[in-house]
Amino acid sequence: MKFNIDINSLDLGDTVSIGRCEQILELPYGTIEFAQNQMFLCKWIERELWKAGKQFTVAIKASEIKILTHEESSSYASLTYETGKRKVRLSHRRACAVDLNELTTDRREYHLRLINKMGFVISSMRRHVMPDVTPVERTTPKRR
Repeated sequence: MKFNIDINSLDLGDTVSIGRCEQILELPYGTIEFAQNQMFLCKWIERELWKAGKQFTVAIKASEIKILTHEESSSYASLTYETGKRKVRLSHRRACAVDLNELTTDRREYHLRLINKMGFVISSMRRHVMPDVTPVERTTPKRR
């Protein structure tokens, strides 16, 4: 899908206002369709910027589409990472709450494999500690 917006003119810190989004989407602000299409437009802009070689983060802030600065992008990435971790934990809790007696044999085997895999992922997230990295000292002479 192509929208009527000049991708090359967008730069860090720019915003696409609500009024401009209404013009592009041809939908009134405040409707469910506007919100859904605005999310789609946001991701489309980000994808087109990446294709153009501008690796910027694009997000919806205060109902406007904003091309985040590097500082804003850093905090946004951190927030989405933490949100993702919470979702993984919640999904694992929900999967563990399933009554296995209600599942068919095939589905039960699949579900147990899924729980096992999710457990490994959560365990690795919990245990991951960045080791102290010390620079390597050369003990042999350089060859030329």
